Amino acid sequence: MGFMDWLATRRENNKIKEKVRLFRKMIRNHINEYLYNGDGRLLSNHTEEFKQYLIDELERMIQEINAADIPILELRKQLSSLALSFASYMVLALTEEEKKVVEDYADVPWISGQLHYNLPALSGHSDELKKARWEGNIADDDLHDFCYAQGRKLLFFANGLHYLRMVFDDTDGSRDWFRPLIVANMIWWENYYRTCPDMENIGLDVVLGMAYSQFGNFVYSGIESPFYEFVMFWEKATKELGFPGQPHFLPERYDPRPGYNSRV
Repeated sequence: MGFMDWLATRRENNKIKEKVRLFRKMIRNHINEYLYNGDGRLLSNHTEEFKQYLIDELERMIQEINAADIPILELRKQLSSLALSFASYMVLALTEEEKKVVEDYADVPWISGQLHYNLPALSGHSDELKKARWEGNIADDDLHDFCYAQGRKLLFFANGLHYLRMVFDDTDGSRDWFRPLIVANMIWWENYYRTCPDMENIGLDVVLGMAYSQFGNFVYSGIESPFYEFVMFWEKATKELGFPGQPHFLPERYDPRPGYNSRV
């Protein structure tokens, strides 16, 4: 190896070390925010034993990703699964008042903030919630608090892994896919629950609602630019269905050109 090659390798290694150092700092701040410095709406009101479980579980996920043959692909898979599971609980727990203050979906008509009124009936249509009720004997009156707590726990894991994306150069500022993926999953789950017996449709075509689920599939597959691929898929699907328009979370500054996102 020549001197210039050695120098380039050293610089690259230093960049990686700096990213890892920054990631560790962000994770420490993340843990403090969720588990110790919050106001109770996050996870700060739980026992020390449960907090340590959350920290250990997040560390286990990070180690599992680092040990994978293709770490970035494993990271994508875990984030996609966490985002889907989080949305399944949060869309049930969300109230209309809470929706108004969440910028990502305050103006999204297909996320109602009203499903919590029907939680006992809808709980039988969620495999995760049905299993949790059977194992934990959760009463109807406790369902809302349970869904909210589960959502916060899953968001703790998802946001923790989201910081790891920085190490792999898998973020892209205002056009990033992570937050839009959460919104797409919540729309999909709302659409799913609205197809259950005695539930009112809020105006979203059932097939169109199902199309939102494809976003998570693009992320899970490890495709280079999942946001871009989803928008291209959306344009084709809506044209075929006769529903022109953009997804409700599409940024105004979105540039639909191949390669806009950071490489995987």
